[in-house]
Amino acid sequence: MRRLLSVLLLAGGFLAILAAEEEYRDLEWYLQEAADAVDSERYEYAVTILVEGSEKYPDNPVFPARLGDLYFDKELYSLALKEYQRAKERDPEDFDLLYSLATTQGMLNRDLESTATLEELLLLYPDSLDVIIDLGWMYFKTFQLARGEQLLRDALETYGVEPGLSMTLGTVYAGMYDYEKAKRHYLDSIEAALEEGRTYFASVAYYNLSLLEQTFYRFNDALDATHRSLQMAERAPGRIALGELYQLRADYPGARGEYQKAFSLDTTPLAKLNLADLYLEFGDPRQALAYLEEVKNTSDTSWMFYFGTDLKRHQLELHRISMDLYRSLSFTVLAEPRRGLQRLSAFLRHLGYRALSWYHGRKYRSLCLEVGTSYLEDGNVLDGNWFFYKGNQDYPFVARKYLERAEVFETSLAPEAAPWYTLEKGKLLENPEYLAAAAEDLDTEWERSGRVEALAFLTPLVYRIDSFRGAALYRELYKLNPGVFNRFGITLPVKVEGMVPPRVKRLLKRSPFNPVKKAAEAAFLLSFEGPGEGALVIRLLEPDTGSPLKAVGFPETPLSPGGAAVLVEELIAKFFYID
Repeated sequence: MRRLLSVLLLAGGFLAILAAEEEYRDLEWYLQEAADAVDSERYEYAVTILVEGSEKYPDNPVFPARLGDLYFDKELYSLALKEYQRAKERDPEDFDLLYSLATTQGMLNRDLESTATLEELLLLYPDSLDVIIDLGWMYFKTFQLARGEQLLRDALETYGVEPGLSMTLGTVYAGMYDYEKAKRHYLDSIEAALEEGRTYFASVAYYNLSLLEQTFYRFNDALDATHRSLQMAERAPGRIALGELYQLRADYPGARGEYQKAFSLDTTPLAKLNLADLYLEFGDPRQALAYLEEVKNTSDTSWMFYFGTDLKRHQLELHRISMDLYRSLSFTVLAEPRRGLQRLSAFLRHLGYRALSWYHGRKYRSLCLEVGTSYLEDGNVLDGNWFFYKGNQDYPFVARKYLERAEVFETSLAPEAAPWYTLEKGKLLENPEYLAAAAEDLDTEWERSGRVEALAFLTPLVYRIDSFRGAALYRELYKLNPGVFNRFGITLPVKVEGMVPPRVKRLLKRSPFNPVKKAAEAAFLLSFEGPGEGALVIRLLEPDTGSPLKAVGFPETPLSPGGAAVLVEELIAKFFYID
């Protein structure tokens, strides 16, 4: 009995201690305990404490708000959203809480919800400049440009020039295709930021200015703004913008260098996406696919909050590159030097890639129509008609109607856009006159990539009618970008000279080379130099002067089937890929 009494006394004492400890755990204790846990990186314990505090104080918003902050800091935005929504039910007017809720909605690409929360916040706190700027940005992202302009102009009259306010207003005007106003406000924001010593902010504003200049085909000004942006701060978007300018003028090694620098700095998938697009232009679809797969495996989409895009337009871009990439791969596998069952396997892979290209093409065009509809509903005539043009590629005469509507609008603002529309009409209608005009009119320094595309579509059409003129165009196309032959599945007419091993000759006919009999029909001479079983050198020569463009050497002439395949593989890699 005494033993039982002792146990009961001990239990009672323990319960009393627990009760005292429970009483000691007031609101401040929970908050401090959670803060200490976060500081010591004991996050699971911090979550436990905040959940317990929320249960003990069910009407207090501070616990779900702190839990939302914890989840937000760990980039668990869906969990953060739920907690902020719970906190808002308990306190619907707290500034920090509503601001965090709007930001989290933006991180989750719930742009319309974020806009609504910011509008609600502005009604409660009409003098908050941060809310005005953020709401102006969300009006831009949701294509409510007129509302954004009015909001930011009113704020500008009240607060005067302020870096964030002026830059956001510049971005809204850029969305409205008002070049003069957009540039003026960007320059105002840069000047104000530099007066305050905010060089990083000035770097962002210069980057936005570079995009504006490029949109209006002012490429030298875009290059200058991009360099200024990078001088202010080494940022991945600046490197990407510089790479895009290099790519536009067909400086592929320069573009690759800039994208790779961006890749080392970037936390978004943008640099990888640009590298995929660039390698596709290089004529290396396998390398392009490697980068594209990395982008597709990236589940975090919160980066879009800071860029003028959304999930639908990002998916549209992924499908566009996939469509072109798989089509290029379908050409590439057929050109591989294979025979027998390997040849059959290559043909089956060709069919598989064609099917994938078709699938992504369907998805791409469907998304183009969706995005185009949203643009037109918001009064964006240019982008709306452009995406309707892209979405109707299977119906050329319907597509042309939308293309010409976009052309009328854009060329009224930027006449320099005209050759690009001529190029699109030439591609759409397979019209050599349009293609030739585009190749002639595109800027010889800054629009070489467009000239490459025009020649890629034009040259085969011309060659069928006039092989001599076509050969000259092939020669120009090859010098601009040898990778274009892999990309579009076109072949380079060459006159083969010298002692060519029979097996090599057969494999050449299935490669990106097109051996022709007459020198006048050839873009280049493909010269095999080397006796019998000795060393072999293969050169690509100018037909008139005999000057070598490229060469590849082998220690001995390959006579076996495997050796012939290796030789042709090496020729393709050396002559149709950009180093």
